Amino acid sequence: MKYKDSDITLVSSDRIYKFKDFVPSKDFLYLKLLKDNKIICCYGDLSKKMFRKKNKFFKYKDIKMIDIDFFSDYIYNLKENSSEDCSAYQFIFQYKDVIQNYACSVYPCTTNDRCNSFDVIIRKIVDDNSSEFITLL
Repeated sequence: MKYKDSDITLVSSDRIYKFKDFVPSKDFLYLKLLKDNKIICCYGDLSKKMFRKKNKFFKYKDIKMIDIDFFSDYIYNLKENSSEDCSAYQFIFQYKDVIQNYACSVYPCTTNDRCNSFDVIIRKIVDDNSSEFITLL
């Protein structure tokens, strides 16, 4: 099934999600984005699951030139905001009709008080209050 821009629905949230691992082990997408909007690293399984693209599709591309609104509109705009004030940003969204929230976080990487690159991490939000059933055999 091909990705459509309408597959992404923003979710209103006042909560800032914090995570134990900077990069999770599954259900994530990590991008390293330079100040000039070039993606130099793409890693994770959500690029294939959500956008039907291999990781190498994104590598060395300008994020504004990717023909997927999620990247050119949402991530690019947060990267620009982050560049201005060197603050981290986050938004929550759902993919397709699945009631599973994902967080997209943009973290500035500063050197000598200047934002030179950005780490973008998209991951599933796992409810801390949910019960897990464990079977011991």
